[in-house]
Amino acid sequence: MRASVSPLVALGLAALCTCGAAHAEDTPPFRVPVAMKGQLQSLLNAHGSIELEAQADYRTGSSAKLVLASGQRIVGGWNTRVPRIEIPGGVSRVFIAGVRSDDTPGPDVDLTGGAGDNDDIDIIGGSAGPGTQVRVRIRDGAHIHRLRLSEYGGLEVQQSSAGYVRDSTFTRLLGYWPSPYVQWSGNLREPSSGNAFLGISSVTPLEGSTWTNAGDLWLVAWDCESWNLRGLASPRCFTIDGSPRVVSVGLAGGTAYPQFGGALASWANVPALVSWFQHGAGGTLDDADVLLRNVGALLSVQPESGIRERHVEAPEGATWVRLFQPSAADRGDRIASVDVPGTTAVLRSAISAALGQMTLPHARTKPARRVLVDILGPAWRDGLSTRPDSSPRIQAEIDASGVAKLPAGIYYLDRPLKIGARSRVEGVVGEGRDSVYLVAKGAFPVIQGRGDFGGNPRTGEGVVLNLVISGLTLYGGTYGLHLSAEPGNLGRGGVVAWSQFSELKLMRQSVAGVNVSGIGGIDSNIWYRVDFFDVPIAFRGNGSGSSLGMSYADKQHFLDCQYQNVSDTVWYWTTDRASGGDVWTDNYYSNVGRLIQTRAATNLLWNNSVMEDVAGPVAIDVTDYGTTATYYFTMIDSVWRGRGPPVVTDTQSWQVGTLFVATEFAQSGGTIVADAPGQSLFAWGSRITGSAGLGRVQNGMFIDSSMGPFDSGVQIVRRGQATEQ
Repeated sequence: MRASVSPLVALGLAALCTCGAAHAEDTPPFRVPVAMKGQLQSLLNAHGSIELEAQADYRTGSSAKLVLASGQRIVGGWNTRVPRIEIPGGVSRVFIAGVRSDDTPGPDVDLTGGAGDNDDIDIIGGSAGPGTQVRVRIRDGAHIHRLRLSEYGGLEVQQSSAGYVRDSTFTRLLGYWPSPYVQWSGNLREPSSGNAFLGISSVTPLEGSTWTNAGDLWLVAWDCESWNLRGLASPRCFTIDGSPRVVSVGLAGGTAYPQFGGALASWANVPALVSWFQHGAGGTLDDADVLLRNVGALLSVQPESGIRERHVEAPEGATWVRLFQPSAADRGDRIASVDVPGTTAVLRSAISAALGQMTLPHARTKPARRVLVDILGPAWRDGLSTRPDSSPRIQAEIDASGVAKLPAGIYYLDRPLKIGARSRVEGVVGEGRDSVYLVAKGAFPVIQGRGDFGGNPRTGEGVVLNLVISGLTLYGGTYGLHLSAEPGNLGRGGVVAWSQFSELKLMRQSVAGVNVSGIGGIDSNIWYRVDFFDVPIAFRGNGSGSSLGMSYADKQHFLDCQYQNVSDTVWYWTTDRASGGDVWTDNYYSNVGRLIQTRAATNLLWNNSVMEDVAGPVAIDVTDYGTTATYYFTMIDSVWRGRGPPVVTDTQSWQVGTLFVATEFAQSGGTIVADAPGQSLFAWGSRITGSAGLGRVQNGMFIDSSMGPFDSGVQIVRRGQATEQ
């Protein structure tokens, strides 16, 4: 099936680079059809950069493998499978995206070590359902610098004898297989250092994740759901042993089977630990939510109230300090300490020991603004009603095979395309987002759900649906994608999970690019290179209650996405039920209203993102200010510039906190927090370099930052009064 092709497409309109923020593509990749899979290695060696088909299997046998050389690139699509990928020692500057091998029990990508270091390796996974996230192994003797691993399902570091991993970033682990999801065995002779895990979703593991001699670590927005549910394996979900310094931000989780679970996390032989925004719960076996064995200095900042903390074998001179502990009695903060007086000298000693020379996460490059190609242009409505209708042909292919695959062309629609099935993946995959356009001819969605799934009203359990939408531009209409409880759509029980939305543009929708209303929710999805242009809202969600129809949004990963000319809000989510574990990595905001407006959310994380010309009024806005839950926001290694919003983050009460790490505020005008009571602000290695003011900070902590009056060492603000440590 083909559609009429625009003259620009016929002339070979160049596709935008699929390399993300960290790489630039020198030459177009060689497109390898699956029929040539037997020549995959030779074609890679000949061309250096290859592009593979979506929903295609390039494997040729159980012993086959692809061996990469420096500078090579492999880019796949949804459900692209290849032989196991091997990266020998000395190979650097490689890029892998959208492929997996399903090699059991081995990994998808194997860094084997050997002569020479591995520098600047980028690996991006994908999702074709539960358990399909990419797994990576790093072997003994490998020397890794600046590995960026994103959207992965497992990491094994086998370096108990030799080798190290340094200055690397691991973003959004989504584990859903037998586990353990992270198994790190390091050594002290060649210590690892400077590594950051940003976003961990450990879902129903039997074996817990372990970091042994992994060097200093950042663990941010890390969560574990229902671990060891049958009591058959390790009682603890996370174990860190032998790291000199650990920074934990937003440790979360819980289990429906507390009788089988121990502590949510265990630290052992850690001289210094900083814990921010902890709000997870363990089981009954350890009588603790967190277990600390031989931990020297502990600095705990603004956890949820009621955290059970158990110390074992504390070393002589151990110092434990707690700042900003929620107190429901006075709706304020209090400083408490265990076994030692809460004096300024003790605070100074504990903070100095805990912080030490901790390296802050830092990406190699910042994302750059993409030029979004619009082959239809501002006069796209001219003659729209006379265009031929392609919806019956595309819908027939979806109905027949589940996933419609579209070649280059402009496809005009008289009605929405409908996707969603209980027993198979459904969706639309195009040849490329700059050459395949789906255009709504009227005021209706381009794509919407179907099925009227009611779920189980007694248990509240919904129906999980796997979708794929990739390689397209969704143009015009009310919504690009509309998932609702309206008759003929998904229904109150529909839960869109383990789905992939990639290489998309959503342009000129009149209401929102993506709309989720009154369904069960969206869960554990990847949004990779999904760009929005000239829409009032990028993502819009609403729902009520905490069961069917609540429209929760958990564990979404927005990787290398851009938002240009979004007049109102990028993420506008007004459901009753708090959403959590959502991560924005390498995102670019240009001429937008708010980044986010949400009634309730926990553990939202932005990493290595650029915010340019944000109009406000509040860029990061939570409207329910601590009446039902505790809300945390973290932004790491990001930049604000251009026109600034009147207020960056309005925290409103002691139960809401925002932490900025290595973030630069270069924008003009506005303030970081509001000039109003209840503002809680934390900054580490962050600075104001533009003309923005700080605002009125009631509670906060500033570490090696330059934020208005807080510009030296460690400064703590309690009830509006600052002290220097």
